[in-house]
Amino acid sequence: MTYIGFGTSGNIPINRRKLKRFGHGNYTQIIPQKILVNDTTSANITGFNFGFTFLGVDAFPEQKNFDIFISLGANTGRLRTYGNSYVNQKNPYFSPKISLTPRVIIRNICLQIQIDYEVDISKKNWRKTNFSDSPKINLPQTSNTGVTILTSIGYVLSTKNKKGKVESDEE
Repeated sequence: MTYIGFGTSGNIPINRRKLKRFGHGNYTQIIPQKILVNDTTSANITGFNFGFTFLGVDAFPEQKNFDIFISLGANTGRLRTYGNSYVNQKNPYFSPKISLTPRVIIRNICLQIQIDYEVDISKKNWRKTNFSDSPKINLPQTSNTGVTILTSIGYVLSTKNKKGKVESDEE
């Protein structure tokens, strides 16, 4: 599936002693696409995803314009099929994840790749949507366990500290 969305990333203050950890959050929408259910029934699939991480650490804290962050978080969202009364169903999910985020900062432009591995711990069965009482096809169980790769281009909003390291940035 293909997603499009927006997000933010940066250092999150943890305590009063200026301890900070990297984190990011994003909202993505699945671009609707056609699918074939059980090789016979045509339908469309769409949905959304909200993801976040926290407690991230920088593998290269002394580097001025290059970082690799490792962080923990989760994805949550919902898949939805539509286009036919037999397939109008939804599948909400919750997936804890670990994220690897390399990024390069060139002046005020940030290029970032977010690589997530998530494990879906929610029910795998599809459910009827609220407004649909018609008979349904049993859709195959769906799990959102796997790897997700998001790319982003952002603008650094903050200043750098005395060592030239970005203190607090958002995209």
